[in-house]
Amino acid sequence: MALRLVLGLVAIALIAGALVLLRRPVGSGPGSGVGPLDARTPALNQPAPNFILPDVNGHNIRLSDLRGQVVLVNFWATWCVPCRQEMPAIAQVYDEQRGQGFTVLEVNEQEPPEAVRKFDGEVGGLPPVVLDSDGSVMRQYHLQGLPDSFVVDRQGNVRGLSYGPISRQSILTYIDSARQLGP
Repeated sequence: MALRLVLGLVAIALIAGALVLLRRPVGSGPGSGVGPLDARTPALNQPAPNFILPDVNGHNIRLSDLRGQVVLVNFWATWCVPCRQEMPAIAQVYDEQRGQGFTVLEVNEQEPPEAVRKFDGEVGGLPPVVLDSDGSVMRQYHLQGLPDSFVVDRQGNVRGLSYGPISRQSILTYIDSARQLGP
C-alpha cells in the first residue's frame, strides 16, 4: 500500500514537471538570448530598451541592429480589434517609407507563429513581425494595453510613444520628427 502511494506521488510529480516544461516557450529564459537585453524602460529622448526576438521563421532580430533607421515598434495581437484597425495604416506607411530609412517591427504578443502567418495571409502582408512568446518584452516596455507603439530614431532613442491605435498621420509626424533629430 505504501509503495503504491509513493509511486503515485512520483507519477504526479513527473507529470507536473513535464507540464511546467511544456508550458515554457521554446527559446525563452535565462541564457536563451531571446527577450529583453537590458533593464531599461522606455522614456522619451532616452535609449530604447533593447531586445532580441524571433521572427515567424525563427530568425532572431535585435532592435539595436536596426540603428541607422527610424523604427516603429508596434505591439499587437491578432485578436485585438484596434490592432487590426490600425494595421492597414502601418502597412501603408511601411510600404511608402521603407526605402527611405524607415522600418517597422510588429511585436506580436504571445501567439504561435501559425496564428500570425494565418493573419498575415488574411490581411495580405504585414511589415516584419517578431514573436514575444513569453511577454517579457511587453513587460519591459510597460504597455498600457494593445496596441501600443514606440518610435525609435536612427541613434536608438525613443522619440515617440503612442498608447492605443496609431494613425497614419501620427506615424508620419513621428518619422519626420525622428529624422530631424538625427544626422
